[in-house]
Amino acid sequence: MHLADRFELDIQNDGNPLTASLAVVKRAIEQYVSHKFVKPIAIAEKLFAQLSSAFAEERQHRRAIEKELFGDQYKFSTNNDDDLPLVP
Repeated sequence: MHLADRFELDIQNDGNPLTASLAVVKRAIEQYVSHKFVKPIAIAEKLFAQLSSAFAEERQHRRAIEKELFGDQYKFSTNNDDDLPLVP
């Protein structure tokens, strides 16, 4: 059926009552998820900061030892032979 003019019903539209309930549930889920991941992320950030600080401190100690022992003329190196050619 096609209408030539606009057709309006004379009833009040209160909207869907389920929408308000879903909004409350959605907010509760968002809060639960955000709280669930906030603590592990904070722990990971703290661990990363501690590791970064430890590595920086190790580099400072190495530089101080090299300066004291070798007068900044030589640097410590590892005995890593990974770059040596393989003999068949």
